[in-house]
Amino acid sequence: MTTDGQYIAVRFRPEDTRTYTYVNHGVPARVGDRVKVPDPRGGWKPVEVVEIVERPKFECKPIIGIIDGADIDARLSAPPEPKTGDLFA
Repeated sequence: MTTDGQYIAVRFRPEDTRTYTYVNHGVPARVGDRVKVPDPRGGWKPVEVVEIVERPKFECKPIIGIIDGADIDARLSAPPEPKTGDLFA
């Protein structure tokens, strides 16, 4: 880990071929960890760490943290999010 953070390449879905680089300022992540990244619509999205990388030449968004048991419990107990186009959303 560098002094300014750990840089990680993540994949949003297992079948994705493209990765996205984020910076982690917390507990070091490992390949295979699931981490939280900000969702532009609010909240966070789970992604998988596929590689620890060197600092890129571009600025990276920070992750929120590594997903833990409390995050999973909160997601499972939360009401489903309305889908776009739902009449009652």
